[in-house]
Amino acid sequence: MELADFEQKFIYKIKINIDDENYILLREPTVLEMKEYGDDVQKNLEILKCLFDKCILEHTFTKGGKPVSNEEVVKILNKSVFLYNEVLNGWMTNIPLTKRLRGK
Repeated sequence: MELADFEQKFIYKIKINIDDENYILLREPTVLEMKEYGDDVQKNLEILKCLFDKCILEHTFTKGGKPVSNEEVVKILNKSVFLYNEVLNGWMTNIPLTKRLRGK
């Protein structure tokens, strides 16, 4: 396999629709990023919060017509606990091992 093809073929990307026009595209975390992930739900949530902006590949959020940073996207999402949790849950529940075993 060509190494250049690896990310395209095997790294999951999850598109979370915010509404009909807006979305966030996230990649799956790396093994290194998830090394502390375990059975402690609260600790896992903190890990995901720290990784969230690093895993955003693209989004539709702008300010004055110009794209904002991933950090700004996370900051604005934090203003709605329900939307923030919906995005985090959608991100993590859409990259299960069973999808990898079945193929993309």
